[in-house]
Amino acid sequence: MHDVNLKGEDFSTIHNALCDLRRLTDQVAQSALMDATPLAMIVRKFEEGLQDAWRQDHEKMDGAMDYWRGVADQNGFSAIWSMYEIGSCNQKHGFTNDCLYYKLHWGEEDVIVPVQGDTYLDLYRAADEAIKLSGDQHHVFIEDVFVNDDGELELSTGS
Repeated sequence: MHDVNLKGEDFSTIHNALCDLRRLTDQVAQSALMDATPLAMIVRKFEEGLQDAWRQDHEKMDGAMDYWRGVADQNGFSAIWSMYEIGSCNQKHGFTNDCLYYKLHWGEEDVIVPVQGDTYLDLYRAADEAIKLSGDQHHVFIEDVFVNDDGELELSTGS
């Protein structure tokens, strides 16, 4: 047998299919119309086969979280970077907008902060500042930055 590497989206598809199979197994077991044992055995085989992939996924996520936590600590940021698909704070972000709009979850009015530079560190700095200026200490997770329908660079946060 050869080692095979799964792409992230393939792993997600298999993981989600396993979740669907678990739900089906539970429904069959509750209905008592048929024996759910064969389905449960299939679920166990999937789980056994995915153990290493799950371990690798957790290690990668832990590494990304540690990396961005270190970036926050080094720069005195209190916001928490949650866009873990970005591998380096020195990577260029590619946005041409020079202001970041933060439309508040809670608070009086939206916040606009200049983005001074073209790296994700510069974007992180602006997002952290926008969250601090907003006064919202609950939604501190930086989940997305995107160009909205009005052409503005917008920050999306969560809790």
